[in-house]
Amino acid sequence: MVKQITYGVSGGLPEKTYQGNDNYLSATQMTDIYTTALADIWGERNRDGFYGRMGDNEPLLRQEILSSSWMMQEISHIPVLYDQGQAFTMGSNTLCSGRKDGKRFINRVPFRGTAYRLTDTETCASVTYQDLTSLLNFAGAEFFIKTLQELFYSSVSLDILRTGFNGTHAAVNTDPEKYPMGGDINTGWHETARKYNSGSQIITDNFTLGAGGDFSNIDELAQHVINEKIPQPLRERPDLVVLVGYELAAHDRARLFSDADKKVTLSGMERMQSQVAGRFAFIPPFMPGKRLTVTTLANLQVMTGIGTQRLKVGWNDDTKTFDHYYIRTEAYALGDPLMYAATDESAVTLTKAGVADKQPEANTPPVEVADTPEAAD
Repeated sequence: MVKQITYGVSGGLPEKTYQGNDNYLSATQMTDIYTTALADIWGERNRDGFYGRMGDNEPLLRQEILSSSWMMQEISHIPVLYDQGQAFTMGSNTLCSGRKDGKRFINRVPFRGTAYRLTDTETCASVTYQDLTSLLNFAGAEFFIKTLQELFYSSVSLDILRTGFNGTHAAVNTDPEKYPMGGDINTGWHETARKYNSGSQIITDNFTLGAGGDFSNIDELAQHVINEKIPQPLRERPDLVVLVGYELAAHDRARLFSDADKKVTLSGMERMQSQVAGRFAFIPPFMPGKRLTVTTLANLQVMTGIGTQRLKVGWNDDTKTFDHYYIRTEAYALGDPLMYAATDESAVTLTKAGVADKQPEANTPPVEVADTPEAAD
């Protein structure tokens, strides 16, 4: 039986916490449980709480972070030696096979990656004494260690995605209240594309989406983005995906329901199965709600300086919190900026979805899109 923790009227913390088996642990002992478990992986800490430079363990640490999110495993994470440089495409985006009569066939592979600049970046997941106590008493030390690790790795992973989709600049002192989505942590992927070639890959001209608008649905919009912004040799890549902002997705779903009195089309069925313009589509976390992006996930790159990753874990007496730091130099880039095309969220106006006037016909069979004029509505 686990004894409930009761804090004093003054709000003070007990010196020790009950673990359910007559063993009382101080705050230091609680944190030692966790730090000792990490030491088995990363080596002993120094007196400042640092586990030292990760060295050969850097890839292992990165793998632990990537495992917390499937999308993090699909984007490119590249260790780099220098603070500044140019990204590159993983693999060739051009036709490299052919022949020449009497000579060798040659096709030079272009390197169009955007420039990057590493900046110091710190992630700190801080847990109060009360929360540490509740967690340890909930299910014991093993669960305590596992939960703290998952919390920290998830924090790092999600912050990388926040910054990648919303980052506009790298401030000397970040302000999480002014930029809650990490806009001042680093220059993210969309901002990098906006600055490339005078913004040629981003649609910024105002348009309306919905019935009676410039584009009736996100399928039309996505196909327009592909045709207008992605070069022909890259359009048929099987790994191109459509990233749809949550507001666009909600608007299109509302349109599908408002068209319930019409025949079911293969186009509509595809949208219900996470396909847009014939390509895999999903709503990525933290991307602005009115943005639509077409790219490959591998084209989204995160650079980390080799030898810069450090962990710091320990109890902070000044704040009465358990602090878990991940310190590194980091940058964001596009392997091939021509393989990134998007609509800017500031350019989109959503029209109101129509309202169905009658009930849908029962058991309407699906028909080919080409046979139904409603497919483009």
